[in-house]
Order: sequence, then structure tokens, then C-alpha cells
Amino acid sequence: SILQRHVRWLAVSELVIVGVIGAALYGAAVSLDSVTWHVLWKFAWQSVTLLWLSIAVCVPSLAVFTAVRGSTVSVRELLLMTLASVATVGLVLLSVAPIIAFFHWTGGLPQNVNLIVFIGSIFLGLLYLGQALIFAHEERKASTPSSAPAVDILIVWGILLIIVLFRMMEWLGWM
Repeated sequence: SILQRHVRWLAVSELVIVGVIGAALYGAAVSLDSVTWHVLWKFAWQSVTLLWLSIAVCVPSLAVFTAVRGSTVSVRELLLMTLASVATVGLVLLSVAPIIAFFHWTGGLPQNVNLIVFIGSIFLGLLYLGQALIFAHEERKASTPSSAPAVDILIVWGILLIIVLFRMMEWLGWM
């Protein structure tokens, strides 16, 4: 029905908003040692770009990897799971922003902390994505016994995502 589609798109938009706001506020916290708003905004949007563009570049391979592995998750479901995973990453980044701000206010950010924080948040997002894939598999197991949860491919996909993240950080000047 129209109401169900509206609620579904509302949930999708909320996931996107959480992912964007979390990444933007983390990026703003990273640039707190700057004296200009221009730099703050630059880092905020670079953080959003770093997260979302890295995911966007890697999602097609995730769809192929899960299909090759034998998962019956549809591309649409996989996209929703990935959006929820990115929202998780955004929440983790948002939760770490006060710590990053603390480091700035007390003498500066330790070297490579951005890299560690982003990799850690991506790892937690991958854990969420893995749980979502397992849940989808459990829901389908009775009707499609040959279906695979495809969680094991997240290791390979996560490594690929981190490689893209490194390259994106270099491209944006974060490393």
C-alpha cells in the first residue's frame, strides 16, 4: 500500500540522515584545531564523502559476492542492510566525536587516529551487516534450504572496503 511504501522510504531517509549527520559531526570534531568555519565545513563534508563514497564504490561487489556465495538476499534488501550498516558507522563516528574534540582541546590529535577510528567504525558496521545477513538467512531457511547466509564474504568485502577507504583518505588529504 501507499502507506507502507511511505513508511519504508521514511525509514530509509532516516538511515541516510543518521549516516550523514554522524559522519559530518565527526569530521567537524576532527577539524576543531582550525580557526575558520571554512575548514570545519570542509572536514565535515570530507568525512561524509569518505564514508558514503567508499560504500557506494564497494556495494556492487558486495551484491555480487553475496550472490556468488549463495545468498538469496535481494539487491534491494542488501541495499537496505547496507544503509543500516552505514547508519551504524555514522552513530559510532558520532559517539567518538567528543573524544576527538577532547584530544584537540588538550593538545592535539594523535597521529593516524582518524584511520583507526574509521576502520573501527567500519568494523562495527560490518558486524551489523553480518547480523542482518544472518537474520535474513534464518527467515528464508525454511523456504530455501540451499540458501547461504554469506556472512563469511564480509571478511573479503571488508578488506576491499578498507583498501578503498585508504585510497579515499589519500584522495581527500586525510593521510
